[in-house]
Amino acid sequence: MKCLLVVLCAFAATTHAKFVGNPRCVYGPAYWCRSLEHAQECDAVEHCKNSVWKYNQDTCAICEAVVGKVKDALDDKSMEGKVKAILDEICDKDGGFFAGECKKVVDTYFTMIISQLDIILQNPKQVCTTLGLCSAEAEEVLKRLLWQALEGGDQQDSKQVCTELGLCIAGNRKAMMDNLIQHVLRSLPSVHNSEVCSICELAVDKIRDVIGDNSIQAEIKGVLEDACVKEGGAYAGVCKALVDQYFPIIISHLDKLVQNSKQVCTALGLCSADRWVCPRPDDAPQCVLCEFVMKEIKQLLAKDTTQQGIEKALMMVCSIMPETIRNNCDKFVTEYTPIIMSLLLEEVDPAKVCSMIGLCNSPAAALVRMTLVRQI
Repeated sequence: MKCLLVVLCAFAATTHAKFVGNPRCVYGPAYWCRSLEHAQECDAVEHCKNSVWKYNQDTCAICEAVVGKVKDALDDKSMEGKVKAILDEICDKDGGFFAGECKKVVDTYFTMIISQLDIILQNPKQVCTTLGLCSAEAEEVLKRLLWQALEGGDQQDSKQVCTELGLCIAGNRKAMMDNLIQHVLRSLPSVHNSEVCSICELAVDKIRDVIGDNSIQAEIKGVLEDACVKEGGAYAGVCKALVDQYFPIIISHLDKLVQNSKQVCTALGLCSADRWVCPRPDDAPQCVLCEFVMKEIKQLLAKDTTQQGIEKALMMVCSIMPETIRNNCDKFVTEYTPIIMSLLLEEVDPAKVCSMIGLCNSPAAALVRMTLVRQI
């Protein structure tokens, strides 16, 4: 029964309303799929997309190109400098007595935050797949859906089957965005430090402004259209039509990705679920242990501060600890190695690491945190 539903969906997608408008639509796919304009005129875009053009590949390629260009914009040192200058200006304007401390926080964390945000766009294929603009191989999808249909008896929703096959348009991208956030959450270290959180949220807000800048969008679109002319050959016109149709959609998806700065920074591990992070009673022992570990690591790194040297120091530090705290040391190093590695590679003083990862908080840091949070 379910296999029949799948076949009916495919049949419906290829026959729906193709004989309206221009009478030449009756000529069939040879006319419909000659150009994007003909396909739209004969209401045959979905058919041409899935059966003739292999449209998904083109859409996927355009999405990946756009993500790559947005990443290039974020990697641009001049653009990075502009964003940092804006944050420094905010510190001067709203920081009051703590303006100097605010700027120190920006100087300390800005590069790390930008590099971690850059990880989101590091794999354009992953981003575009999660956004629903690149898909898995059709054969694998079909196998999975048919198997589910056979196992599911009469409980499978025909609309769901057709949507997953790409024959019906899904109306809600929320699940895709949630999947992307979860993917990032699983792949990044966790940090709970409100100074970092506040700066991260400000940085994401500014990045959103960059993505929403019409002049930057026009520049990216122009680069894609030039690529169509240079590489598209006989299909240059179709390529440009695809850019015109899908570019606004892709930009809209990317804009939604950074719309909620709190959610992005939480997913990056730079904000906790609750903005106001109060030290727990058992945080003090963690602070002492952290400082003890970092003191030993600093000595181990005296002659070798390369990545290999840092990795070696983290692996052996617990072995030189007193036996009474060795187990706790192992747990600590296992949990915090990713973020400690990141900070030490940024040439952060080991003595400052425990405060930066939120395990040792001074009253001055709390005041800076309150000042920055009020700016959001």
